This record gives sequence, C-alpha cells and structure tokens, in this order.
Amino acid sequence: MDTSRTSCASAIRASGGLFGGFNRFSEAFILNLLVGIFTFLWTLLFIVPGIIAAIRYSQAFFILRDNPGIGGLEAIRRSKAMMAGNKGRYFLFCLSYLGWAILGAIPFGIGLLWVVPYFYTGLAHFYEDLNQSAYAEPPVQPGLNNYQY
Repeated sequence: MDTSRTSCASAIRASGGLFGGFNRFSEAFILNLLVGIFTFLWTLLFIVPGIIAAIRYSQAFFILRDNPGIGGLEAIRRSKAMMAGNKGRYFLFCLSYLGWAILGAIPFGIGLLWVVPYFYTGLAHFYEDLNQSAYAEPPVQPGLNNYQY
C-alpha cells in the first residue's frame, strides 16, 4: 500500500523494509481467520451470498493497515460500511483483471509474477479511491441555501 501512495524506494524505507508488515502478523492472521470463517458461513447458504460476503470484507486488510489500534471485527465492520454501494464497482474491477490472469497463467504461471503485484496495486488504489470518497463532503445542492439540518 505504501508503494501505491509514494515512490517505491521511499515507501520501502519508510515502512521498515519489504518485511516490515510482519510486526503486525497476529492482527492480520486473526483478521484473515475471521474473514475466512464469515465468508465460509455465508457460502453455506449458497455460492452467491459467499461471493457477496467476500466482496463486502475485501477492504478489511487495508483498513487494519491504516488504523493500527482497531481489531479484526472492527475492521470487518468498517469494510462492510465502506463497500456499501460499491460492490458492483469492486466486482467489475476484479473481472477486468481476469484476462490478465489467464494470459499470465499460460506460460506455466510465470506471467503471474507481474500480474499479481499489478492487481494488488490496483486494489490499493481502489481502496484509496473509496477512502477519499468516504470522507469527502457531499455536493452542495442548489436551492437549499446550504442549510444544515
């Protein structure tokens, strides 16, 4: 995520190196376990609710990374709130990388060495877009005299 926010070299130095994320391994592991359990339980109902649940929880890792003081359940709650109304955009975003994934898998998966980081960088930018729009001021509607209720 730091790489998508700044230049690559400065991001690696600022985040403590390539392996700087391991100091929060237990929080990320618990979050991964919770997301896996919740997604599995939704998948038991049917396949489609499981896919929707996975999309709904998709931003939890980014939220946990940006807010170090919160726990796994709070990150999942914030991810659900952030993805409200954006599930279709996320689904189409992931679908747009399907062709790249197929092409990357053809030469015995070697192409995935480029496709996977490209995809995750795109996911980080998707999160940044959601995060900026979540805190943006709503547009002023003409005729209401900017009255706050």
